[in-house]
Amino acid sequence: MDILTLTLVDAIFRNRGVRQAARAEGRSPSTVSSALSRLEAAIAVPLIRRQGTTFILTLEAERRAPMLAQTVASIQALLETAAPGRAEVPQISIEALTRFSVTAHRGSIRGAARSLGIGQPQLTRQLGDFERRLGAELLARTASGVTLTATGRALLPHAEAVVTGWETMARAASDRFKRDISTWRLGTVMPLGHESSIARMLSNLTAHWAREQARHPLLISSHTADELMLGLKTRRFDLVVIDHVKIPRDFFWAEISSAPLALVGDAGVMASEPSIPELLRKYPLALPSLQSGIRQEAMRFLEATLGPEAANIPIIEVDSIPVIINLVADHRYISILPQPSLVRLPFSFRHISLAPDHLQRLVLAWRRSGLPDGLIEAVRHSVLTDEATSKATEAENPPAR
Repeated sequence: MDILTLTLVDAIFRNRGVRQAARAEGRSPSTVSSALSRLEAAIAVPLIRRQGTTFILTLEAERRAPMLAQTVASIQALLETAAPGRAEVPQISIEALTRFSVTAHRGSIRGAARSLGIGQPQLTRQLGDFERRLGAELLARTASGVTLTATGRALLPHAEAVVTGWETMARAASDRFKRDISTWRLGTVMPLGHESSIARMLSNLTAHWAREQARHPLLISSHTADELMLGLKTRRFDLVVIDHVKIPRDFFWAEISSAPLALVGDAGVMASEPSIPELLRKYPLALPSLQSGIRQEAMRFLEATLGPEAANIPIIEVDSIPVIINLVADHRYISILPQPSLVRLPFSFRHISLAPDHLQRLVLAWRRSGLPDGLIEAVRHSVLTDEATSKATEAENPPAR
């Protein structure tokens, strides 16, 4: 890493754009963009998002911006100390600042070279190049070693502040990289809520994993079915729990559970019409988007039940199951949801089971490159545990119809 890169990225943060930063710093946009890429690669985290012409700092960039600004302030103080009034930032590496600091404290180029594990001639050349780039003499060579000049003494605290600032960012990146490469990533369809079967399965999995695989963190995140398959293809996820069985041939998969789907609504709504077609015609239907497995199965049911009329049924798309639940509970909507999960909801819902072939089928899918048996078995164990719990709950609390 070098001080020019840090300065240019700080300018991007302050000016909220690469081109704006390029104009402010008198550099080409390609130079500024390259600086951003170097820093992102060095700290192993994206710092900006581009959406068309819109430039957005990531949350991680917002968090790091004050630390970077403080480091750049030290860079500016260092340059001002070396050459007052200098406008251009030279390309000086953090390594050069570190070697200058070590030499200053050792009082000897030979001793510093030994401490750094490099040759004395190499260090001598690097220190000379460092002074030339700064435009200032920092070390006075004597027969007994080296001493700091007045400029060197004034500059040393700023150099060490820059090194400390960068090491703080780099250390966090190193820790995150080590954690990332040991983390297994599981993507899953969105649970209905904290009491749903999927939520219980995931909590069982997390507890089991913490006991059995403590050295390998597990990251779980919820998405739509399309997003999960894309994440599996791009290696964002190692394993996904998805709610359909149309899995591409380049993946392994295994069905882990299935649940019947039901048309659900408030008790008063469901009692107001004698048949499913009449309910669908009278009340607004809230469903997840077409990216979800539930929606795909719901559309198959609507087409089988209503025929061509299904295309005219108004559907409110909401990729948030809790929001759909509240629409059903409070706003006289109806929906199609997994039947076993309804028994745990704290509402006066009634439901009508769909035909036996309309199911939410949960499937494990993973790349053919393979996964550790422990990860797959932990998921299977969690599913079996939740199925036993679900059957006991349904036996004790039969759903109203």
